Parts: sequence; structure tokens; C-alpha cells
Amino acid sequence: MRIEWQIAIWWIAFGGTHVVGSTIPVRRRLIRALGLAGFKGAYSLVALATFVPLCLYYASHKHSGELLWVSSAAMRDVAQGIMLLALIVLFQG
Repeated sequence: MRIEWQIAIWWIAFGGTHVVGSTIPVRRRLIRALGLAGFKGAYSLVALATFVPLCLYYASHKHSGELLWVSSAAMRDVAQGIMLLALIVLFQG
């Protein structure tokens, strides 16, 4: 399987378990079955069980394959200008 797909699968597993575990009906059912402390423990274990492999797999394949974002210096300057504008707007409120 390609590296990109492996990373995508781990990311979807991590994000998906967070979304599903955080929905109110599922969360209430799990808290009722496990108790609040049990739910927090299970939620944390599932998060670790998906996030740690994601990070390890990404770190071990970080420099494999082609670069996704290759841009010119001009595009970098444009992006930095936009970010500066966003920062100004953010602090103006």
C-alpha cells in the first residue's frame, strides 16, 4: 500500500474515532456503560492507539516520495503577505 494511503487511513481512524466518540448519543451511551472515568480512559486509549501509529508512520516516511507543496519564492512572499494581513485583522478584532 502506498505511504500516502497508510497515513490517510491512520488519520481517518484518529479523526473518525474522535468525531464518533464525541457525538452526544454515542457519548451518553458510552458514559452510561463505562462511567465517566471509564469513558475518559477508553477515549484516551483509543486516541493513543490511533495517534501514536500515525505519528510514527509519518515520521518514518517523512522524506519518502515527491514533495506535495513546491512553490516559488514569489508565491511564498504572497502567502506571507496574506498571513500578515490575517494577523492584523485577528488582532484588530
